[in-house]
Amino acid sequence: MKLRIKNTKITTKIIGWIQIIGGITGLGIMAYLMLNTGAINGALLLIFLIGICLFSFSIYSGRQLLNTDNQKLGLWLSAINFLIQLISFSIKGYGLSYCSGLAINIGIEGSIFKLSANFIKSNFSMSINDQSATFMITINLIALLALWVIADIYDEKYIKKREKLENEIQETSTAANIS
Repeated sequence: MKLRIKNTKITTKIIGWIQIIGGITGLGIMAYLMLNTGAINGALLLIFLIGICLFSFSIYSGRQLLNTDNQKLGLWLSAINFLIQLISFSIKGYGLSYCSGLAINIGIEGSIFKLSANFIKSNFSMSINDQSATFMITINLIALLALWVIADIYDEKYIKKREKLENEIQETSTAANIS
């Protein structure tokens, strides 16, 4: 079952631009936070660097997806980017929540069922040895949908195309053996 626009070119452009816009807004958020934070210690610097790297990776993935010469790499990088966004968690003081662009999160926070949505709003939250023992686990439904669509595009463009070529080669060799 295809859950996408039939035109693969338009679908990849939409996914690519979501990643680029999400990465740019995320870098803006990181710059704002760094400018408004008083003293930055080692752990906080590490968190900022991880956030900057994730949002930069989102921009790079989106650009590679828009690049028609190397779209296979773009599909792989985009799949990795959305895989990182798929699950957000906070367990015993350690946690990670990352969203670049779009998110519809569904999950549990403490003992409460939670549903939230972000549209063209990036999010990055990381906790290392936080004293609050809040339990939270959510799944980003947009990332799940994007992974499904990316897998479908990859299957259509590369796996089915390869199988078709292999069948043609086999038919050609069989016809040559008969003559």
